[in-house]
Amino acid sequence: MRENSVKMIHMNQEIFSLPNIDYFILSFSNENRCFKALRFLFEKNVKINNIVLILYERYEGVEIDENVKIELKKCSQSIKIIRCGIKNEGQDGVELSKIGIGKNDTVGFDITGFAIPDIFRNLYVLNAIISIKYINMFYTEPKYYCYQNGLFTTYTKNAGEYSYKVVEEYNNSGNGKREILVCFLGFDRNVSKYVYDKVIPYETIIVNGFPSYLPKLKDISLLNNYELITTVGTEKIVSVRANSPYAAYNCLNDISKKYSEDLINICVLGTKPMALGAALYSLRNPEKVKVSFPYPERYRTNSSSEIGESWCYQISI
Repeated sequence: MRENSVKMIHMNQEIFSLPNIDYFILSFSNENRCFKALRFLFEKNVKINNIVLILYERYEGVEIDENVKIELKKCSQSIKIIRCGIKNEGQDGVELSKIGIGKNDTVGFDITGFAIPDIFRNLYVLNAIISIKYINMFYTEPKYYCYQNGLFTTYTKNAGEYSYKVVEEYNNSGNGKREILVCFLGFDRNVSKYVYDKVIPYETIIVNGFPSYLPKLKDISLLNNYELITTVGTEKIVSVRANSPYAAYNCLNDISKKYSEDLINICVLGTKPMALGAALYSLRNPEKVKVSFPYPERYRTNSSSEIGESWCYQISI
């Protein structure tokens, strides 16, 4: 999949139009950017027949208050809500498959408010269960990340202990093949080294976001993943555009060709556009990959602030 074969639209700057959307799927934390794309579509008079709101208990303090209800009802008269407790991992996918989406419906999926493993799981349901072939994906970048005590090395998205697990919908054992860990770096300090120690791979490829949303973020990512980098070596670092799912997809395609006889274990700790590209590659190549993630007990709801650029990725799955 090459970037010029699928539309990547900068919603803030380019001429933008969409037909009516049958189902618009979103989730939210306490970050205002989670509603940016929905507001934009409303302003552009895009009719949304049904909003599917998936609410996760792992985001502390997030609830559907009166302001949220007003916001949603302004955009659609039909609001379908899926609630997911901490102990029922995967319930979102089960309920989404029953919501009434048909394979020929026009679907919008805003990944801004979703955790990374939930993006993988719900895309699997839309494609493998419901048989959706074409989808409009939306993402709004943060303008700033929130660092505890003002220090870059104190950034964390996750709260509590980790539990490293395979995302069940992408659980390829590899039948004894050598395992190549492909780790897309994030900002959470030393989480990547935790994953490496759990996997103990035959070889590790580190993927860093460059160019990133802001120039300094590339260096912050490298600094906060120092332990993994010093373990596997700087020669194992490759770079992809942080806001491009197609760059992430093509990166995985190149790695898979190089290690054609091995199992590719994909762990995305980086941006959600990277996760989208990795999910698309995994859906198209289930025999080559498995997907894993260090699940935290909870997610922080204020890990970023203000609203950055918004993107629409028009994708054939």
